[in-house]
Amino acid sequence: MDATTLLSLLENFNFSGVSFIYIKGYTSDKSGNSEIANILINVGASYANMKKNDLITLQNTTASELVTENFGQALIQQAIDEKIQSIVSPSKSRSNGQKDAFIKLNASGTLKYCKETGSVLISGTVVKKTVIQKGIYKEVKSKPLTLAKKHVDKLLDLKLAKIRYYKISNITTSVKVSGDTIEIG
Repeated sequence: MDATTLLSLLENFNFSGVSFIYIKGYTSDKSGNSEIANILINVGASYANMKKNDLITLQNTTASELVTENFGQALIQQAIDEKIQSIVSPSKSRSNGQKDAFIKLNASGTLKYCKETGSVLISGTVVKKTVIQKGIYKEVKSKPLTLAKKHVDKLLDLKLAKIRYYKISNITTSVKVSGDTIEIG
């Protein structure tokens, strides 16, 4: 993306409040930019409300409801307990690391500058992702507890698990905000 397009994005769109952004032609760094997808994200949603609602959902869930042949009740209960703990009492060092890693470019924090990579990012919760070209990802060997937490996230549709950061430089086609489209490239 060239500097003029980026400046246009920053100057012309007010990302405060809840709105939707449609990213067309996003390439994923995790796939070595081999995956191409169209993504609809919700930006500006209240993080505090997401935490509150996810906490209520987790507290009202019985581990036995989520048991499968891959995940026993004890493992599911541990995953639920750790997810509750991370909401109620988040890691201070991790929170400070997030705060120190980014510079907010707008009031809502939807646009961020990553100090480490020099990238400008759009953050939001994924509403829909359509893969146009399947990517090649390296095999990840997660621990059973990590897999159980992902299982809980998916089955309970937890919003905090859907927060993503998208590099503006990885958008190959266009960005559409409130009916206005910025063509890339």
